[in-house]
Amino acid sequence: MGTNAQFMLLEISSGNADIWNLAVVHASPMAHLRNKLWNTLKKEKLNINNHRIATGDFNSVTKREEVSNPGSFDNHRSAKFNEWIFYEALVDLGFNGQCFTWKRGNENSNFRGARLDRALCSIDWLERSTKTKVHHLAAINSDHCPILISIGDWSEVRTSDFRYQGS
Repeated sequence: MGTNAQFMLLEISSGNADIWNLAVVHASPMAHLRNKLWNTLKKEKLNINNHRIATGDFNSVTKREEVSNPGSFDNHRSAKFNEWIFYEALVDLGFNGQCFTWKRGNENSNFRGARLDRALCSIDWLERSTKTKVHHLAAINSDHCPILISIGDWSEVRTSDFRYQGS
């Protein structure tokens, strides 16, 4: 349905003719490029009228509690991301598992961590699929944890597998 250097937008049709959108995001670590992403990834610009989920590496946190060193948190760095979430009326699906999805360093003296990866959804998605769960899995050969999104009861919903691995 759409692609960009920082995201891929898919339109997914379920067996019961229900259509929804999935945005898979890999936001730039550079603030000016991330700001372009928030401007581009708007439902009216992309003509999105369906239930939707946006997931991936947003390279931004929403609040102080999402970093390992709260003293270094900068509200300004998160402002555009939080504005985008608010104006798009997206809801953070929360998570089970470790709180930091990105980690660097192994010792207390050089450890840094943040919740850069997440899943957000539209309010109508949340109303439609109340059993959606997000799990932060263990990071293997990466500094990011993979995210598993479970949509309802797999025995009811699962008709085929969909996998995505970002770079």
